[in-house]
Amino acid sequence: MSSWRRKAIEFLPEMKQLIETSETPGELWRVIYQDFVLAVELKNRKFIHGVLAYLAWCTSEAAGPASSNIHHAASSCFLENIGHNRQLWPYLNTWFSKAQFEQYKGAICSGFSQEKIEELESIFYKG
Repeated sequence: MSSWRRKAIEFLPEMKQLIETSETPGELWRVIYQDFVLAVELKNRKFIHGVLAYLAWCTSEAAGPASSNIHHAASSCFLENIGHNRQLWPYLNTWFSKAQFEQYKGAICSGFSQEKIEELESIFYKG
């Protein structure tokens, strides 16, 4: 079993069947994002925590270099979607430390104008 699947099952055991049938990390992150948005609405802290722990692993050196498809999938299939969902912005400062936010900001703000980046930063740093 691949490392990304093993770690996903470790952090998100309730998604085991889906994880085992996902063909790529990107496919998995697209589904995780949808379930994550629902978990935020339902205030499912356990699931939110599991997703954020898996994200931290996927974007760490333990998962491979920043150029790996594991890192890329987390960035392009999860973090970019978070950035494009304004309803999630108020939560960013509870999910991410300042260092994590700075690490993820490029992906979260992908395609943003400078004005929109500044708006997001303002929300993050004021919260």
